Amino acid sequence: MVVTAEFWREDHLLSNPEHAGAVFVAEPAVAEFTYLLEQTVTALG
Repeated sequence: MVVTAEFWREDHLLSNPEHAGAVFVAEPAVAEFTYLLEQTVTALG
């Protein structure tokens, strides 16, 4: 699984213009990601 993110908040981009258009990629371990999803479902449940 790959999670991608792009900065879009104007206040962040004003102080970090080098991030404009940059896409950041993270490859979390499946077990860790599953745990985070389970915790999120529990918290929202």
